[in-house]
Amino acid sequence: MGGTGVALRVVLVEDEAFIRRGLRQMLERAPGLAVVGEAADGWPAVHLCRQVRPDLVLMDLHLPGLSGFEAIRLLTRESPPIRCLAMSSVCYAEWVIAAFKAGARGFLP
Repeated sequence: MGGTGVALRVVLVEDEAFIRRGLRQMLERAPGLAVVGEAADGWPAVHLCRQVRPDLVLMDLHLPGLSGFEAIRLLTRESPPIRCLAMSSVCYAEWVIAAFKAGARGFLP
């Protein structure tokens, strides 16, 4: 990134539209970040990431369909350059550990 004008490409995955919209607005104000897609379910998120090849995925763990845990596992196995940060309003230690075991690089409560 540093001075080259190249933005970090981000995909947001959150089933709550209100939260997703707020995250997008916050990220769009940050220099060096470009939101390149959004999804509300794990399977569409995986398909979207296969198409747009983001640098970073902000992944909610509790999703309808394919869970965030499984989506992270699939994405990090298929495309190791993709970095996933797990997000959840539920902060159980088991969830945090499971997110890291799935391949998440960080956890945002």
